[in-house]
Amino acid sequence: MNELSGGLNRWNVVPRHALCGRSAHKVGAHANDRSQHHWLLAVVGSVLLTSLLFFDLAHAQDRRTANFVNAGRVNIQTNGLLADGVTVGSVSPSMRLITQLIREIDEPGKIRVLPIVGYGQEENIRDLLHLRGVEFSVVNSDILAHLEQEGRLPKAKEKLRMVMPLIQKAVIVVASKDVGSIEALGGKSVATGGAGSQERITARTLFNVLGVAPTFTTGTGESVLTAVEQGASSAGVLLTHEPEELIRRIAENPDLKILDVPWSEKVGAVYDKAIISAVGAPQLQTVTLDTVLAIYNWQTSNSRFRNVSNFLRRAVSAVPDLIAGPPSLWNRID
Repeated sequence: MNELSGGLNRWNVVPRHALCGRSAHKVGAHANDRSQHHWLLAVVGSVLLTSLLFFDLAHAQDRRTANFVNAGRVNIQTNGLLADGVTVGSVSPSMRLITQLIREIDEPGKIRVLPIVGYGQEENIRDLLHLRGVEFSVVNSDILAHLEQEGRLPKAKEKLRMVMPLIQKAVIVVASKDVGSIEALGGKSVATGGAGSQERITARTLFNVLGVAPTFTTGTGESVLTAVEQGASSAGVLLTHEPEELIRRIAENPDLKILDVPWSEKVGAVYDKAIISAVGAPQLQTVTLDTVLAIYNWQTSNSRFRNVSNFLRRAVSAVPDLIAGPPSLWNRID
């Protein structure tokens, strides 16, 4: 027993009475520490809970703001600032029309219209078919016929719809005095806009329908008239929403003339017939086209159909006020 006691003592075993006394002291200290720890946890938990509450409230407010701002949102892809033959820094007629329309119908919380500058008509059609987030594109009404002639974007005719005319444009074929008719331009040089421009697209489409195959060269506006006047080109093709002014200018030049555009059923499938009279100029028979809003033909079950329909309802309702309103391009729409 003594050896056992001695052996335990060699291992520094504390006697029971001493152990009991010391344990009582430590238990009291641990209880006090545990109370402080619980208090600290309660404070930290309260701070975290308050922070989370404020975060949830802020996040909910952000969601409400985002929903309000995005309500009825549609994107309209324009045909580019230079696509209407205007100079750098100017705004195209179609862009002015879209801007005025947006100001008339935009209503935060119900409809938000965002214009996007496009790269050109064919690119706009491609983006309307494939680019996410584009609901509308501004194009000319002969673009689908052009794409069909060129064998490009074959799904466009099936998938897209022209829904709203913006402005009408007349085709003016100006020629040198020795050219008798459009049919005589086969194999001759015809100046018009650059590749992909609305003027080049219309010129190619119209001449293809007429069965005439000229050689197209690049020019815009004044340079087309100059090229024809100086004999660099036999003719030129221009698009204008103010044909009377352009016709008068050409009529005043003794070296130039305007060619009638022959009418046929094939031409009528793409263009509208127009007889234009301008002061001091002979009566002209030509064709017109419309700059229009095109949309993807969404199914009624698609979520984007609602926003598109909402925009069209508001736009159609706003047009009479725009036409009757202050002087603008909208006043020209019949």
